[in-house]
Amino acid sequence: MDDGAKSNGSWWRTLPGVLTAAAATITALAGLLVALHQSGLIGGGAQQSPPPSTVQARPDPAAPSSPPPASAAKEQGGAQPSPAGMEAKAVEQSSAATREPSDGRPWSEASAVITGPDGTLTVSAESLGNCIESSKELTLNSGQSIPFEKMKSFEFVREGARTTLIVTLLGGETVKGSMNMACDLVGRNELGRVSVLYEKLKRVDFQR
Repeated sequence: MDDGAKSNGSWWRTLPGVLTAAAATITALAGLLVALHQSGLIGGGAQQSPPPSTVQARPDPAAPSSPPPASAAKEQGGAQPSPAGMEAKAVEQSSAATREPSDGRPWSEASAVITGPDGTLTVSAESLGNCIESSKELTLNSGQSIPFEKMKSFEFVREGARTTLIVTLLGGETVKGSMNMACDLVGRNELGRVSVLYEKLKRVDFQR
């Protein structure tokens, strides 16, 4: 009886110590697991820091705007022309203007002012014909034919028995020669048909 009582008393006295040691061990293991998890050795790794903010600062409406860079200018409307390029373009446009009629009206709206022995007559330039109304050109004795549509004017210069035809083209160039005078120049206006013999004709001016 005494030995059993001593044995039971010793077991009860050591049980709290065992429990305390076990609790200490569990606490140490839990702390170790937490440390390993935070260091990334186990689990999902260390917590990543949030990405930097991408919010852009709003421009100040009162601040002066700066000109866009060259790359932006090309994307928006192409490169700006240089002063030399603009000058060359202006010269080209000026040259083109000198090659065209002053007011640019089409041939169908042009007029022909015929100066004869008794004054002037105005007809439609498109109706003008040489000898017959279907011939819309003058034929020189050299064989060269010049359409009325390419003329600015033509006139006859008489020196004694000799008559010289002078044709002024749209570009300002002149062509001199002679032609058969035994015919007439015909045209039409609002009153009807007009006919003038070349022997009496002085000049014709085309108004565009």
